[in-house]
Amino acid sequence: MNLFEMLPLLEGWKYHAEVFDYIDEGYVGKTINKSDRTEILKSDEGKGWVLGGTGVVSDKYLDIIFEIDGNETTFSPYSVNSSIGTNPNNFAVWVASYINSFETQSGTVSDYYSLVYSPAYPIPFKSKWVISARLRPTSSSSSAYVYGYALAMILIDDEEMFKDSIKQLYEDTGIRVGGISIYGGVPV
Repeated sequence: MNLFEMLPLLEGWKYHAEVFDYIDEGYVGKTINKSDRTEILKSDEGKGWVLGGTGVVSDKYLDIIFEIDGNETTFSPYSVNSSIGTNPNNFAVWVASYINSFETQSGTVSDYYSLVYSPAYPIPFKSKWVISARLRPTSSSSSAYVYGYALAMILIDDEEMFKDSIKQLYEDTGIRVGGISIYGGVPV
């Protein structure tokens, strides 16, 4: 059993959803202008696991960049659709919606692309995570919108309580660690 699978038996952690829906906030979307620089949408520090995420954008060449502890994963609707596909897969990234244009209730035509990030196993992080966006030079538009994003996580919110509950679990169950059986805190 690994640490993630033991979470229901531990204390000092919580589920966390980082959600922002720009449309609900009364905006058309977060504008991302075409340039070489990356626009940070959200950044935070902590420890835990990423369970999955999603992003909805207006341009198939708009990159969503997800960084965990300095390691970047970049994907756009165009690259994911052309290389991986539109169905859930073992690569953890897929396109849920790939609509070049459609009629909205107000009669305007809009592009709509929805990406889903669903790793087969939660991704641990120990210091910092960042969600950002960049519009590729290959786009025919000068700007695009991020309509919203969501990130599901488990955060360790009390590190000492978390560590203590791990120690307590091992002491109470007599689990073997490195070939040594530990029961009641004493090697047997």
